[in-house]
Amino acid sequence: MCAKVIENFCIIVYYDKMANISKLLNYNQIEIEPTNLCNYSCTICPRPTETGFMSLDTFSKIFIEKTIPKNIKAIYFTGYGEPLLNPSTPTFIKLLNQKYPEIDIVLVTNGSLLTEETSRKLLTVWLTKLRISFLMQGTKFETYKTTMNGLTHDKVIKNVEKLVSLKKELKSKTKIIVK
Repeated sequence: MCAKVIENFCIIVYYDKMANISKLLNYNQIEIEPTNLCNYSCTICPRPTETGFMSLDTFSKIFIEKTIPKNIKAIYFTGYGEPLLNPSTPTFIKLLNQKYPEIDIVLVTNGSLLTEETSRKLLTVWLTKLRISFLMQGTKFETYKTTMNGLTHDKVIKNVEKLVSLKKELKSKTKIIVK
C-alpha cells in the first residue's frame, strides 16, 4: 500500500512507497514521511521495525514529475520519524515550493536537530510553517525527560531560541509554532 487515507482529509505518503497522484483528488492535505527513523525512542510513539529514507528520486517521481491537484492546500513533512534525519528534506521543501508556491509547506520536528546550519536552510527554503512538537510531551522537565527518552528539554529550548533569532536576522516569513 502506498498511502494511508485519514477520513477523506489527507493522504500520507510513506518514505518507501510510490503514490498514485490521481488518488489525491479527494483530499486537501498531503503528509509526507521523509523517513520513519527517529533519533529518540519516545514512550508515546510506536516504532516501526523496518526503517529508511525517502530518496530524492522517489520524491521527484511522486511530486515533481507529476502535478499535484489544485485542491491540495498544504503539504506536511511529518510521520513516525524525525523528518530532519533525512538530509534531503530541505531539498524536498525547496523543490515543492518552487513548483507549487501557492501550497503551504509545513515541517513538523521534535526540535533536536535544529542546529544553526539546519535552521538557516529551513528558513531560506520557503517553508510556510515550522512546527516543533514540544508541549505535548510535557512542559515540566521530568515529564519531558521521561517521555522523550534522551532528548533534553534545555537543548530544544536553546534550538528554538536560536531559530527565532535567525528568523529575525534573515527576515524569514516562516511561521514558527511550538506545540
